[in-house]
Amino acid sequence: MRSATQTEAIRLLHDGSVQLALVFERPGIDERESFLEAGSQLLVAVASPRHPAGQNSGTPMPEEAFAEQRQIIVASGKATGSDPRMVLSRRIWLTDSYLATLDLVQSGLGWAYLPQPLVEPLIASGALAEVRFDNMASRLRLWVDIIWIKSRPLGLGARRYLDVMRQCFETESPRS
Repeated sequence: MRSATQTEAIRLLHDGSVQLALVFERPGIDERESFLEAGSQLLVAVASPRHPAGQNSGTPMPEEAFAEQRQIIVASGKATGSDPRMVLSRRIWLTDSYLATLDLVQSGLGWAYLPQPLVEPLIASGALAEVRFDNMASRLRLWVDIIWIKSRPLGLGARRYLDVMRQCFETESPRS
């Protein structure tokens, strides 16, 4: 089990270092890969209450304002390694994990899309503020896929993991 950015996880998959990768759904399909939809993750735009993006959480931020506020993104190498729906600012810092991103956001250094289960208690306590945009929702649902290489045989652990995941979805589709 390894933790990696999406770009790095896909690279590890293709170079044979891992057999499966858990990634957000991508806009296109790589014909070398097979996938199993595993569910979804709700991401919430958040900032520190001390940051300009979080100071008026009841007042929606105009597009030109959040485009100028520093956005912190989990991606490796460059922002293009991230889902384009998540990159809204011209000023970007990159991290390699949600926890590093959360630390920077809590320090007031920028705003970010972070998983709801991670930020919900912090929003409720007032430690974080949900950023509201005037032209779009501040919450973004991304679908999650398990991917593997079609031409590479899976080991026993990877096959068993996929079987268990399929059993979980036999009665209910992850999108319902």
